[in-house]
Amino acid sequence: MEAAVYGIRWVLDLFGLSNPCDSNLVKGILESAKRSLSRPIVKKEPVTPDMVLNICQKFASANANLSDLRTAAMICVTAFAGVLRSNELANLRCCDVKFCKDKYVELFIAKSKTDIYRNGNVVMLAKTGRITCPFTLLNRYIQAAGIDHSSDLMVFRWFHFVKSNASYTLRSTGISYTRPREVVNVLHAFSQLGYSTKLFGLRSVFALISGGATAAAYVGVNDGLFKRHGRWRSDKAKDGYVKDNLEALLSVSKSLDI
Repeated sequence: MEAAVYGIRWVLDLFGLSNPCDSNLVKGILESAKRSLSRPIVKKEPVTPDMVLNICQKFASANANLSDLRTAAMICVTAFAGVLRSNELANLRCCDVKFCKDKYVELFIAKSKTDIYRNGNVVMLAKTGRITCPFTLLNRYIQAAGIDHSSDLMVFRWFHFVKSNASYTLRSTGISYTRPREVVNVLHAFSQLGYSTKLFGLRSVFALISGGATAAAYVGVNDGLFKRHGRWRSDKAKDGYVKDNLEALLSVSKSLDI
């Protein structure tokens, strides 16, 4: 109905004729149709730190192959801890990853939908020493893949499986915008751990971004640092990724002291 209204308006405006679509009757019918046919937005559940831990325990063991390391390093740690979007993951180059003083890894995000002036952003991920440590997992993946730190090639690329020795080698072609969901198959990884895939919508890795943002909000990260780390330009954009927990919701009525 919107397409019909806009089409009629465009044709009539093109010939300089009066537009009946500007009448209150047409506007009322269109608004009524929107309300009658609208569906509530159902956001998927955010990935939790416990889920990331389980993924790393399964796919980042000492004898993990290159494919498993990529699943752990790319999706379940880098996307979660760095709050990286799909295109940011896909466009991350080898020369954009810098390991600093054995304390943290620095990711340079050259392009992002939130970076309107294309100045680039820097995301820093601390070395934690745990199995979910982004510093360690990225380093393991880069070493296993034989990646040249000065290369302009993408960090996360297509694999070539060598049947003779049952190993993986990296191709020169980077993953596409949708590969974090389709090739790495995060849904399948979660299903192997017994999680219902219906709860998580990993288009644009939303569940991982939301999971990282929600985890940061739970521990009370400073709001300014929170927005800067996630590269959000407004509180409204940031709040859309955070899911309030039960304790936070109950704290409102508790604060009334009644």
